[in-house]
Amino acid sequence: MTERPRLDPVLQDRLEETEALLQALYGGEVDAVVSDTAVWLLRAQQAESALRASEARFRDLVEGSIQGVMVHRHFQPLFVNPAYAALFGHTLAEMLAMDSTLGLYAPDEHARLQVYHEAQLRGEAAPAYYECQGVRKDGVRIWLEMRTQVVDWEGLPATQAAVVDVTARKRAEEEVRCACETLEQQVRERTAALAQANAELRAEIAERRRAEAALAQQNQELLALYERVEGDRALQATLLKELNHRVRNNLAAVIGILEVERERAHLRTAEEALEACASWLKAIARAHDLLAAGSFAPMDLRDFIAVVAGGIMPQAGAGAAQIEIVYDQVSLKLPPKPFLALACITNELILNAIKHAFHGRAYGRIEIRAWDEGDRYVLEVRDDGIGVPAGAEVVGTGLEIVATLCGTDLRGDCRFLRDGGTTARIAFPKAVAAAGAEP
Repeated sequence: MTERPRLDPVLQDRLEETEALLQALYGGEVDAVVSDTAVWLLRAQQAESALRASEARFRDLVEGSIQGVMVHRHFQPLFVNPAYAALFGHTLAEMLAMDSTLGLYAPDEHARLQVYHEAQLRGEAAPAYYECQGVRKDGVRIWLEMRTQVVDWEGLPATQAAVVDVTARKRAEEEVRCACETLEQQVRERTAALAQANAELRAEIAERRRAEAALAQQNQELLALYERVEGDRALQATLLKELNHRVRNNLAAVIGILEVERERAHLRTAEEALEACASWLKAIARAHDLLAAGSFAPMDLRDFIAVVAGGIMPQAGAGAAQIEIVYDQVSLKLPPKPFLALACITNELILNAIKHAFHGRAYGRIEIRAWDEGDRYVLEVRDDGIGVPAGAEVVGTGLEIVATLCGTDLRGDCRFLRDGGTTARIAFPKAVAAAGAEP
């Protein structure tokens, strides 16, 4: 015979009664059936014991919690712990005897709480955490923090609510808000008082200033003539110094040009030498006029080229080609000394291209560009003329002066490139331009 598991005494008695009944009805051996039944009853007994133990632990945990916990379905209480009842000033018996716990909350909260509860039971989205107002048994309103979730209770969905009294926190927040409003009001009042005092002080200061102005008027009138005389004297001295400075620079440039012309006098006629000198002097004069008009402030080379482009064609002589001078990519501001040198160089390069680059042509183009290249400025004058023959040197008094000015005044270098036409490229350090306001 298979050994049967031992059951609870009550179940054991009933199992034995059932076995006796089956033997009376069917006779024979019913031992296997009874053993299977005993095993099933044992498992059911164990499951029920585990469930009761779990429920006991849950109840111990919840009933001992300082947080209020209630389980309800449509606000009919199914479970309430002591902390929840204490929140509202009721006993457990009073709470469980209620038909609806909705009356524990402020009337203006009822509609919202019902909507949340019904939505949760239907599995729809609803806030699981929110605050609301409750009403104690003595009629005092309290603030509550609610955390809700849907649970299974006796086979049906219900709402479990964990509730904390946050009235003290709300009261503190209200006190802080009131204190802030009071402080803000005090600040506004103090600000208004300070503004009034400031206005009165300003009025007093204005009155004092008017009095001081009246007292100082006579002194100002006495000083005005003296200051005018001294100012005119200082202005005259400044203008004279600046004039001497510019004349000295210009004369130095003229002397340099004449020195080069003297060294090459045997290579050209007196008329050609004088014509070349006149061209250089005109360039110096144009640059000087622009600098003087700008009070000898840094000047843009584009302005000089615009003057040259408008007046240089007559210098090229009758029958010369029609030349287009393009300089829209030139924007290079320089102090007077490097500006004067670069203006003379640009003038000579343009004039040289007009004279020599377009023999036998009715039209030509000269393009002038300037840009930054690291710590140097670069000026490029390019023509689309016949170009420099391969292996030939670029020589001439004008170009020698260009090279001299480039090396002495700009401390740079001058190169001539053959690329379908002739390209003259002048490069000089930015430091020269930065220090070029004075010689």
